[in-house]
Amino acid sequence: MSERGARRRMACAGGVALVLLVTGCDSAGAGDGAGKAPATSASSGDTAPASGGDTAEVNGRGVELPASYPVDEVPLVAGTLVSADVIPGRGWNVVLTPQTPLDKVADEAGALVKAKGFTQRTQARSKPDNRGYRSDKYDIFINRQDADGTVSYTVLTR
Repeated sequence: MSERGARRRMACAGGVALVLLVTGCDSAGAGDGAGKAPATSASSGDTAPASGGDTAEVNGRGVELPASYPVDEVPLVAGTLVSADVIPGRGWNVVLTPQTPLDKVADEAGALVKAKGFTQRTQARSKPDNRGYRSDKYDIFINRQDADGTVSYTVLTR
């Protein structure tokens, strides 16, 4: 397994774990979502349920932000994309290495989404820099990953 693949899996697992923690779900109560297709690479041509920009954004590493990602509605902190995946029928998972120091990235990310009308819904007590936000259209879970210096965004349509 490559280091990039390991980071992607860790970030996805962290985002999913936070979603389950916040929503009070466990694997026994997964319901209709259990067994559905896993998240797929943005470069595979898959699209998410909501419309976004017309073209994919590409960084120097060749990772693309899905064209369907709602850039104008769900802003990301500045940084280098590590991975960007579509969660079929649900939303997106984006992992990036932020330009902002990790100890300040949660506040910056929160300020960006609050400026777009999101309200903070959750904050993990054991990890105060892992936070959840909500708008009329989206739920966002932003997680700081100290182990590899990244931040992950799990964006789900409502």
